[in-house]
Amino acid sequence: MNNIFIFLIIFALISVFSSSGGFWYRKSRGKRGAKGERTFDVFEKNKMIWLQRVQKTHQIPFYGIEEVFNVFPFFSDYNEVKSWLIKKNISSKKTDLILLTLKHYEENFMKYWIEQERNLLIAFDKINLPQSQRAIDFLLQYYNLFLDVFQEQMVNCYIQKIIPAIIGNVLEEDPQKIIHGQQNNDFKHFLHQKIEEFYMNLNNDVQIIIQQLYADINSMRYTNSSFNQSEKNQQSYNFNEQASELGKAYKTLGVDEQISDQELKTKYRQLAMEYHPDKNDSHQAKEKMAKINAAYDLVKKVRNIK
Repeated sequence: MNNIFIFLIIFALISVFSSSGGFWYRKSRGKRGAKGERTFDVFEKNKMIWLQRVQKTHQIPFYGIEEVFNVFPFFSDYNEVKSWLIKKNISSKKTDLILLTLKHYEENFMKYWIEQERNLLIAFDKINLPQSQRAIDFLLQYYNLFLDVFQEQMVNCYIQKIIPAIIGNVLEEDPQKIIHGQQNNDFKHFLHQKIEEFYMNLNNDVQIIIQQLYADINSMRYTNSSFNQSEKNQQSYNFNEQASELGKAYKTLGVDEQISDQELKTKYRQLAMEYHPDKNDSHQAKEKMAKINAAYDLVKKVRNIK
């Protein structure tokens, strides 16, 4: 977190004192393939670019499992964990319990990630930037910092501490071997403590990003007259509606966030009847159904629909 704070301070100084217009000035790196792309599309591309550049393979301590975290925003299919458990002749019952527990933790982290993403996007809305590619480019830098701090918490807290404890608890390992050096050497208490630590640290990091965003934009409005002029008579974005992961899911399903759970289920069944491979064998339908399923799964998790 200290590194993030230092980076943001440097970032702010550059924006205020740069003679080329701070953040708003950005040298061209070739023509954009789709000038004026929708905000949604730009954010989606950015997410994939971000995921491609981060280190995705991490070792789970104590067990030495090299797992791959390549599911946005930084999750895993746990294929390596499963292979390791099978090689160690762990019973299918315990193997399934470990994998289900890991997915359960991911679901909770995804809910919190969505909450924090919403907080950041609402902050984007509050500064009321004009509709321009430069506005998106400017804010994407802060959005990527959000993705970075989430990954940092996933590595330092979840991968390094929580996953070994989950595996050790199910395999009935001696807690002293896995969570040694902690005040409480009981797996359940340890996991509860680390989850709370995860939430607290991520919330603090996001608040730092938001406060620095406000400080930077106020400095720019005070020092940059051309920036102030560009804001006049231009429609502002609604980032919370256009760029959120949850918003994307609702759009994919063709519904709004006010829909009831029962209406949502009905809508999903209608889409499945139209795009399911048993009803429609085209390649486009297969891709569409995969997106519908992913969107429906996310909305169900957020709403706690079984």
